[in-house]
Amino acid sequence: MSKSRLASLPQYHIDRDKLCEIVKETVGYDRLMDAFCNGTVVCDEFAWFSNADEYYIIHLESGMMVNWYKHLGRTNTCSQSDRTIDDYYEFFRLFKKELDYWEENLK
Repeated sequence: MSKSRLASLPQYHIDRDKLCEIVKETVGYDRLMDAFCNGTVVCDEFAWFSNADEYYIIHLESGMMVNWYKHLGRTNTCSQSDRTIDDYYEFFRLFKKELDYWEENLK
């Protein structure tokens, strides 16, 4: 039997406290959680949605995905192993801009 081409992606973690700090300094935790109350959203640069108690944010151009696991105390994974702390800051700064635009114009 051949290996599935759709096998699970490896998951890469950054420190939970560091990710929480990044979110706090960029989007804000409450605003981030509120974004997932709108179901599946696909905007110009990002898509975001929840599946049970897991939250996904995908930057469409780069393919970077951050996945939060509510049931594990807000641990996280990222779809790309070479991402730096600066990349996470940029990811969430851009996501905040997308949320601002979406809330003002499309919601």
